[in-house]
Amino acid sequence: MTALVCPVRAGDDNEHLRYAIRTWEYHIPHDELWIVGYKPVWLTGVKVVEGNLHGTKPKNVYHNVLDFCEHPDVPEQVVFMNDDMFALKPFEPSIQYRGSLLEHIAQLSAHGWWRQSLVNTLEYLEGRGHVTPRSYETHTPFPVDTRKMAKALRDAAEFSPDNPPQWRTVYGVTQEVGGSQATRDCKLFQTNEPGWTDAALVSTTDRSFRSAVRDYIVSKFPEPSRYETQ
Repeated sequence: MTALVCPVRAGDDNEHLRYAIRTWEYHIPHDELWIVGYKPVWLTGVKVVEGNLHGTKPKNVYHNVLDFCEHPDVPEQVVFMNDDMFALKPFEPSIQYRGSLLEHIAQLSAHGWWRQSLVNTLEYLEGRGHVTPRSYETHTPFPVDTRKMAKALRDAAEFSPDNPPQWRTVYGVTQEVGGSQATRDCKLFQTNEPGWTDAALVSTTDRSFRSAVRDYIVSKFPEPSRYETQ
C-alpha cells in the first residue's frame, strides 16, 4: 500500500492543493491520501491528522510532520508531498538530495527564516558529528519511514524551537537514507523559465503559480479528483 501525506495550511481556498491532488491522482499511484493540519471543506475520502497547533509557519511545518509520524494509526512507509508539487507526467517518488548543506546555504542571498533554518540544521547536524551533511531540500516527493522520522524529529525538537531545523535534511542525514543527487531543481521561481512543461514534476511559488503555469495545469487536469466534493 502506498500512502501520500500532505501538510496543509488553514483555509478552504487552496487552489494549489486542489490541482496538485488532481495531478497526483493521474501520475503518482497511491492507495491512501493523508492530510495533516487542516482539511478544506471540499476534500473528501482522505484521512486526517490534526495539526497547525504551534502558531508560526516554521513551527507548524516541523510539528505537523512530527505529530503525523508519532500518530499511532499512520502507515510505517509514506511519501510526503507539498501542496505546490505538480506531477505533469508519471512520477516515481524516490529519495533525492541536492548536494552539501553548506553549499545550499551559500547559494541563498536572502537572510530570512528559511536560510536561518538551514543554518540551524547545519549547526544541529555538525553538533551530532555529521561532517559535510547533505541537503535533502529538493522540492520533490519524499519517501519516509514514519518511525525513524519520529525519532529524528523528536531528538531535534528542542534545538532552536522557534525556527526548527529542516525536517527532510534532519531525517535524511541522521537516518542515513542515502539517495541519488537531483539533476535539477523542480522549483519554478520565475514565470518564464523554459522547458518546465517537459518535466515530470514541477513545484511552484505563489507567484509562479499565478501565471501561465496555473493556466497550463488547469487545462491539463480539468476533471475533479475523487477527493473533491465540489
